[in-house]
Amino acid sequence: MVRTVHLGDPDEKPSSVLTAGLIREFERRRNQQAEKRATNANRATLIYRARNSTASFVRQARSVVALRKMKFYEDLKLPDLTSFRGETVETPQRSLPRPLDMAALSAMEAAVSTLADEDPAVYVAHLLFSRLGLRNIEIVSARSHWINDGSIGIINRAEENFFPKGCEGWVPIAPDVLTEIQRFQSLTTNDYLVPGRTHTERHQAVYRRHSKWVSQWIKDRTKTSYELRRYAGSRLLDMGATVFIVLASLLLFGVLGFWMVEWGIGLGRSQNYQPEQPIFFSHRIHAGLNQISCLLCHSNAWESKQASVPSPNICMNCHAAINDYHGERLQREDGTIVSPNDEIKKLFSYAGYNPEKGKYTEREKPIEWIKIHNLPDHVFFSHAQHVRAGKVQCQTCHGPVQEMDEVKQFAPLSMGWCINCHRTSKVDFPDSTAGVQGNKFYSIYTKFARELRTGQKDSVTVEDIGGTDCQKCHY
Repeated sequence: MVRTVHLGDPDEKPSSVLTAGLIREFERRRNQQAEKRATNANRATLIYRARNSTASFVRQARSVVALRKMKFYEDLKLPDLTSFRGETVETPQRSLPRPLDMAALSAMEAAVSTLADEDPAVYVAHLLFSRLGLRNIEIVSARSHWINDGSIGIINRAEENFFPKGCEGWVPIAPDVLTEIQRFQSLTTNDYLVPGRTHTERHQAVYRRHSKWVSQWIKDRTKTSYELRRYAGSRLLDMGATVFIVLASLLLFGVLGFWMVEWGIGLGRSQNYQPEQPIFFSHRIHAGLNQISCLLCHSNAWESKQASVPSPNICMNCHAAINDYHGERLQREDGTIVSPNDEIKKLFSYAGYNPEKGKYTEREKPIEWIKIHNLPDHVFFSHAQHVRAGKVQCQTCHGPVQEMDEVKQFAPLSMGWCINCHRTSKVDFPDSTAGVQGNKFYSIYTKFARELRTGQKDSVTVEDIGGTDCQKCHY
């Protein structure tokens, strides 16, 4: 590059000539030379070659003064080469490689065993080319200690004056390839992988003799070793792509399967369902702040399957005397401020009550509450069985209702959720010997009561008394 632009001996030029301008001028002159030699027939080819070789020159020139190498010359106070390192040239789009003749490749592989006996150095180089896809310079420089845990490290090795042309990385080595390489280590010197007494011998084996041997099968190519390395890379890529496709398919199948199952299981469930009711009724104020018992309004929960929703006259037992609210500010989940007194007026309207006259003046209208907790029709559930017989607290299924301004479905209410509760919930057995009243509902289970008294059991769960039998909830 320096000779082309500045003429003369490059060794006599100062390093200050290495600028971005040098690269741009070198590119311009190379293109001019190509244009002068070009004809209508070969112009495209010559321009392509000129741009390709120019880009190659620039890459190699920048690698000479790369930061990883120049750190050895920090004390020399060289000029700033940032612009030279950062300048690029137009790189032509590389054409797709021509496919290799698979029959010729098969014939070449059949001759590899003979090559191992005739020229071990070329044989080892061929393995590194065809099975690992290494570059020429990497094969010439590779040493045994580069191999670790089944991979060879193509990384910066400043102490050996080796710097990768491309990206750094570790290339996996198949066990059979590693075995073959190690078979010829007795012929190597200074720990190199390719047999040879000197650098020149290794260079000749990799660059010349191997190319000549490969050219018997890969014909009409200017860089036979390069074509073979690219073929090896494609083969590794195909293997990797196949593995990736298989793993990706399994992962996709697993994820889709999981979500389909979750979607199917979730059909009909409404966890966190929180509709806006016709009257803003705050359980936090009633059940929490004022500690009104749940059974005062939902009295049927003690006697029947349904807990029931109170009619307006139940509400009016209190609100006939309480028609004004002076408590803390109320708001909905979305932050909308609620006027409690307006909500009380809605109640009066449903109840047909006139607060000014203090009497009922109109017919009562039902409040169309929106049901939140819904179970499928094929499921039997009794509030009385749980609240009265089982002594189950309302919050077990409905969550901390005493903290909710607007009630929502707290639990999934799925079959699995119910069964898990039955498996872990302990039954409160009566125990007269210990003076404990207990739950007399379970006194009919004399066997379990006896086993608890004698220490044969430390507890009895709902599952033990048939709480997970199908017929309990589906009959």
